[in-house]
Amino acid sequence: MTGHADAVLCVRFAPDGRHIASGGKDGMLLLWDADTGQIVHRFLAHPQEVRGVAFSPTADLVASASGFTVRLYSVRGQEIKRFSGHTGAIRCLAFSPDGKRLATGSDDKYVRLWDMPAGREVLRLNRHTAGITALNFTAGNRLLSASRDQTVRLWDLKSGLEVGIYKSQNGNILDIAVSPDGTRLASAHFDTTIRLWDIASAEEIGSCAGHKQMVNALAFTPNGKRLLSAGQDHTLRLWDVAGFTELACAECHGGGINTLSVSPDGKRVVSAGADRMLVVSVLPAT
Repeated sequence: MTGHADAVLCVRFAPDGRHIASGGKDGMLLLWDADTGQIVHRFLAHPQEVRGVAFSPTADLVASASGFTVRLYSVRGQEIKRFSGHTGAIRCLAFSPDGKRLATGSDDKYVRLWDMPAGREVLRLNRHTAGITALNFTAGNRLLSASRDQTVRLWDLKSGLEVGIYKSQNGNILDIAVSPDGTRLASAHFDTTIRLWDIASAEEIGSCAGHKQMVNALAFTPNGKRLLSAGQDHTLRLWDVAGFTELACAECHGGGINTLSVSPDGKRVVSAGADRMLVVSVLPAT
């Protein structure tokens, strides 16, 4: 799937599986038909690269992060709201499961929580000592944030307090993923490894090694039995979560793979990266 003029930095399947959103270094946010691979809408060009994209749980809204600003659109192409407050580039964003909140993480070391769709800041979290790289909501009104400070932190959003920390000695954490049952955390590292953690105890329970360069992106399959990873080594890898073993490896891009997303039914994965391409691959049945 071609449409970007430069590296693709972020992709997401919509929760209903109908669309894929992608953002790139070219400042473009594109909406694709997930079945035909055709571009449905080209949103107004952003002045800077689009680093993050997220769909609302109802799949009717898409948010993008570019520079210091978040833009909120309908999937029909209408811009609904812009909101800002970060003093560094926004690297990641995530909707809460009920769609009432949007979390953003930035190079300014802050995680901010916004009321949706008004775009009013309601909470600011600031225990990290380096830029934020990934965010993931978990059960019980909690949020996980990853940082280049080599930690993942667990926040209680009712109190605004840090209630857990996952410390790594394996270099910057570039992405995280949470298992569908909410019990396990996977973290992608600059040192080429993937670490798995028990969320409740904050104990590391295993690791996956196979990538030859840094791991840029992660995603669990919907049943939680498998994990997908995308690397700077041009490969997409499939892992067995229980045994921490590699099941498959595909070199499906002509450059580093920056991002991936698994379809809601677990049958497909979309990946994208430096070669400007979006590639949709069929996953083996579990």
